[in-house]
Amino acid sequence: MRVYFRTGRISVDSETANRLLSKADFSTDEVTGLRQCISHLIQEFCKKHSRSLIQLCFADWVIGREFCSPEAPKCNTCPISEICTSWGMEAGKMLIEPKSNQGFY
Repeated sequence: MRVYFRTGRISVDSETANRLLSKADFSTDEVTGLRQCISHLIQEFCKKHSRSLIQLCFADWVIGREFCSPEAPKCNTCPISEICTSWGMEAGKMLIEPKSNQGFY
C-alpha cells in the first residue's frame, strides 16, 4: 500500500492524506476500502499490460522492502525513482500505509 501511495499510482483526498501523515487510526472498513482500490488497480494494470499479478506484486514487494521503507526510503538507488511522485521528499512527508486499530492484517 505504501509503495502505491508514494509512487502516485493511487491517490487519496487531502483529509485521508492528512490522516495517513499523522498516523491516525483507520477503521477496518477504511483499510479494507483502500486495499480494495489498490487490488482493483493491480488487476487493471495486469490486464492492460499482459502481466501476472504475481509478477507485479513481487516487484512491488521488493521495492517496498529494499528501497521504500517507511522511515528511511532509499530514493537515490530505487529502480523506479524516475516515475515516483515522492522522490526526494522527506520520509515524514511521504504517505505510508494506514495504521489500523486491529491486531491482524
